[in-house]
Amino acid sequence: MGQLANVHEMPFVDPAFDDDKLKNIIQYFSINPDEMDKELHRYAKELLDAGKVNEAWQVLLAIIDCKKMTEDPGNSLFKAHL
Repeated sequence: MGQLANVHEMPFVDPAFDDDKLKNIIQYFSINPDEMDKELHRYAKELLDAGKVNEAWQVLLAIIDCKKMTEDPGNSLFKAHL
């Protein structure tokens, strides 16, 4: 978690970020948002353990964006990745 706090600016959703595992998690767990949330957190931890801080941030930001998408499907920054 300390790795996430060690950024100089608040990260933003990167439209160029492309991650097949992230896409698979979102598609597979789309009918169960609570399980998707847990799985995305697990994946972010896996990325942090591998030292991939920027990628972990993108996964965590996808969680927020997925929640936006369920509330208002037209208001998602991440929808291009699905």
